[in-house]
Amino acid sequence: MKTSYLKKVLFNLFLLCCTSSMIGQTITGKVIDTESSEPLAFANVILLNSVDSTFIAGSITDDNGSFSLKASNATENYLIRVQYVGYEALTLRVGSANLGILSLSPSQTTLKEVQITASAKTFRMENGGISADIQNSRLKDMGSLSDVLGQLPFILKDQDNYTVFGKGTPVFYINNRLVRNNIEIQKISSKDIKNVTIITSPGTEYDSSVNAVIKIETIRPVGEGISGDIFTYNRYNSKLSTLNNVSLNYRKENLDIFGSFGYADMSFPKDRIITNSILTNSSVTNIGTQSKEKDSFRHIIPQIGFNYMIDKNHSFGGKYEYYNQLNLSGKHNQYIEVLKNNLKENELHSDKCYDGSSKSHYVNVYYTGILSKWLSMKVDIDYKTASNENGTDINNLLENGTIEKVATSNTASSDLYAAKIVLTTPIWDGNLVYGAEISHTKNRQDSYVIENEGAPGIIPSSNDVNQNLIAGFLSFEKSFGQLSGDIGLRFENISSEYIQNGNKIQEQSKDYQNLFPSIRLSYKHDKFQTELSYRYTIRRPSYSDLRSGIVYLAPYSYFSGNPLLQPTYQQSLTFTLMWQKFTFMTVYSHYKDRFFEMIPQLYLENSILLKPVNFDKSQQLSISLNYSSTVGIWNPNIEIGMEKGFIKFGTPSLTYNEPIFKASLRNNLKIKEWQVGCDIHGRTRGNRGLEYLEKSSWNTNIYISKSFLKGNLSVNVTANDIFNTIDDKMSIANNNVNVYYDNSMYRRNVQLTVTYRFNTSKNRYKGNRASNELDRL
Repeated sequence: MKTSYLKKVLFNLFLLCCTSSMIGQTITGKVIDTESSEPLAFANVILLNSVDSTFIAGSITDDNGSFSLKASNATENYLIRVQYVGYEALTLRVGSANLGILSLSPSQTTLKEVQITASAKTFRMENGGISADIQNSRLKDMGSLSDVLGQLPFILKDQDNYTVFGKGTPVFYINNRLVRNNIEIQKISSKDIKNVTIITSPGTEYDSSVNAVIKIETIRPVGEGISGDIFTYNRYNSKLSTLNNVSLNYRKENLDIFGSFGYADMSFPKDRIITNSILTNSSVTNIGTQSKEKDSFRHIIPQIGFNYMIDKNHSFGGKYEYYNQLNLSGKHNQYIEVLKNNLKENELHSDKCYDGSSKSHYVNVYYTGILSKWLSMKVDIDYKTASNENGTDINNLLENGTIEKVATSNTASSDLYAAKIVLTTPIWDGNLVYGAEISHTKNRQDSYVIENEGAPGIIPSSNDVNQNLIAGFLSFEKSFGQLSGDIGLRFENISSEYIQNGNKIQEQSKDYQNLFPSIRLSYKHDKFQTELSYRYTIRRPSYSDLRSGIVYLAPYSYFSGNPLLQPTYQQSLTFTLMWQKFTFMTVYSHYKDRFFEMIPQLYLENSILLKPVNFDKSQQLSISLNYSSTVGIWNPNIEIGMEKGFIKFGTPSLTYNEPIFKASLRNNLKIKEWQVGCDIHGRTRGNRGLEYLEKSSWNTNIYISKSFLKGNLSVNVTANDIFNTIDDKMSIANNNVNVYYDNSMYRRNVQLTVTYRFNTSKNRYKGNRASNELDRL
């Protein structure tokens, strides 16, 4: 689409939003927590006649705490009443169409005394996504936030990993603070969660690489003094793994000082059979590898910070986080056999050992404030420096009895400086969100050959990438009775310098200027809700994807980056419909220069090189239908879906179009104070990008959870893949090269999660990271 045409379309839609504000009288405002100044979503807002208090109109606040109500007469004829669970109700006379900020104070009545007499709707459509009201549903007794996420529509949970259907890996926000460590997802109690919003069409204030956002809001009593929690997660799957975290918070009036210490010791055993097939005009070569692998890491993460609330409208704070991966190690024992035209050509044994470590320092400072009725501001500043190093020793026992030694080393370092400002102005009965973001990144990667007694094709390298990013964004959100929508535009200017072995490479040193538009339109009816959205995004290669060296993985197997790798541009159209207990969602995406990592290529006539590559164009269609209900103590949740790619790649050209069908049956039983569940997930074979999943697969997980000591102690026991039926067989074919994987990943496991809290108080820290460049380091 040409830029001039795009500007005309956006300008006309913007004028449409503005002119519609002249129709009727609209009363707007924003509801916040008096003590934390955080927006309150799902608050009930009722417009009453000031004479006899009869009902005129009603609404609920959105994810930002904002609301709008239609009125036909002068505003002075009305009263406004705001109610929210756990807060004192607020009633006041309407003095103007824009009520500005309305503050609610926490109620002195405990949540135990609140009786819910009506069954509230758990899921509703809000601000480009689907929100789940956790407090007014049985999900609040699930155990942890991780357990809740596993029960929500369109979220696919694979043990400790999460994806949003049709959108990929999401970013998480807890109370408007970006989550950088999934330990937080594990340790938050479901009883403390107010709502979870799955945003499938993020606004322009989010980085252009973000396709999905999951926002979590918590509800907790505010307390003085020392509070904290102790969390432990333990998993056994032939090896014991543990994640532990201790958090403390000291609050004195408007000052919070907080800190935490996390420790992890994780193991990842794997048994793998890998077959590399190379086809030429005269021969077929099969390189079979049987590999027994033991990988593990240990790390510590101490964190300290503060938050100071100047008053209910202004606060600032800062935090420092230190990450030390004490040890990243692995041992791979491999037997390799080479057959050419079904005749044995070679066999050998290979022992691989690697050992490494990494460290990082991260600082975030922020300010957030409501400067006036027409302007609020949020500022974040980031600094991060990181370094890592690892060494690999490979001993190959050849067929003649000799030992071939190969020793390599890799180091990397990076620095990031970033800042972001977000401004919000209520205007024309809507909200205008605008701001800017800047960042400077330096990244260096070096690879060395320490010893080589005969392995060919290893290429050491030194790569430096310096990048500057400047971005600006603007979006306008407005409601028109049952209709609502927003329109936004993000501009990014990126300049980069690529240096290889001390020389600047002009072809890889590029400047990019891009416009990323987004449009969303929603309609809410008493019986159904629907939404249509469009978003243009970009996925940039990680810095490790751009390195130029070639790394020796094992005999006949190599890996490299690709300095010529281009960013992927994605245009997505998302349609969502909610009707009664059904939710339907479909996503269509068009990609330009899409890239996949680990694509096999022929190397040195008889070896495989895994390398990220671009291909011109592709499309993907995702369709899913979810049904959720409650029958007595049973809460069934059924979801079926399909994902189909439209991809052609390689020479000769191959198609990767076979769809994958998926189905899930989540069963939750609430028996008095116990939560018991059995979840069954399955999929068919088919193409996942360029990968082909060779066989259908299904798995069954069971869990039981309970809270003790008035909800302060939570215990959850989960058994994953109890019948050991997950099938990880897959293959990748490209240019007469085929790689087949038969993996045993030890997915059958038992997990125990325990969380203990005392004098719980809601963390007031509101800092976010200023740039998504952190993900590329």
